[in-house]
Amino acid sequence: MRIHLSETQPLDGTYKWVNSIALLDGTVLDSEARIMVCDNFVSSFEENEVADAIKKIVSKIRLKGQITFIEADIEVLSRKMFTQEIDLKDLNAIVFANQKRRCFLTMEKLLESLPSNITLESKHFDQATSRVIIKCRRTG
Repeated sequence: MRIHLSETQPLDGTYKWVNSIALLDGTVLDSEARIMVCDNFVSSFEENEVADAIKKIVSKIRLKGQITFIEADIEVLSRKMFTQEIDLKDLNAIVFANQKRRCFLTMEKLLESLPSNITLESKHFDQATSRVIIKCRRTG
């Protein structure tokens, strides 16, 4: 099963679209999903809820399944705003693309919130969109 966790429906119709933790819990059994993309989804939680939300999301991935987190990185956005690489209009478009955003995240915050049964495969910044993309695999 391929899952796309996001507020907006994905263009790729091969993914099952899920837009809430409650729907994820009711739709996907533990260890059922083979591939999952969390696109601007983790930031819809309060900062103190991020680690628990990630644990819940990860529980739906089967062993050796892949999960990708895509989130705006506030440190990159701040730097781009300070150096005038982006203007206020661009900043607002990026920050408020997810209308349910409840916290700002950084790559470090996402990485430290990953449970121990997740192995990092790759991480990078998309400079054009100021988003961090982290690919992981469930190993235990």
